[in-house]
Amino acid sequence: MKMKTATLDCLKKTALIFSIILSTPLICSCYSQEQIDGANNVITALATEIDGCTFIKDIDSNAAARIESARFELKMKAASLQGTHIVETHAFPTRLIGRTVGVVLSARVYRCPLGKGPVLAAPESLTKTPDINIDYMLDDDDIDLFYLTRDRRCR
Repeated sequence: MKMKTATLDCLKKTALIFSIILSTPLICSCYSQEQIDGANNVITALATEIDGCTFIKDIDSNAAARIESARFELKMKAASLQGTHIVETHAFPTRLIGRTVGVVLSARVYRCPLGKGPVLAAPESLTKTPDINIDYMLDDDDIDLFYLTRDRRCR
């Protein structure tokens, strides 16, 4: 009887985690077309390309599974500040759920008058995904249901 209860508890926890993971995109993707268009108009630039532009603010993305998602979030924030350009400054690896590793991006937001700043993002202006020390980021812990140490795993 004890074995069945432990297995049932493990299945319930697994189902809960998967339902949270599967519902996250539905919660996070509620943007208006105006917000999406605004973000798509923000250009990623190099620090040397923004002469004559006005600095607005430093911003950070939330943790994202893909660097492209973090970059889009930065552009959404920049557009809401009436920014026209961002200069990416840092990329930080971060632990998401379980053994999933994501990234957080930081950037500086600028407003460039017409004719100033680049029109298209140069490939070298895009920050690369940071190198990740997997052993440091993914140590086993009591919350991680899938990769607990062998003696504590769900049975």
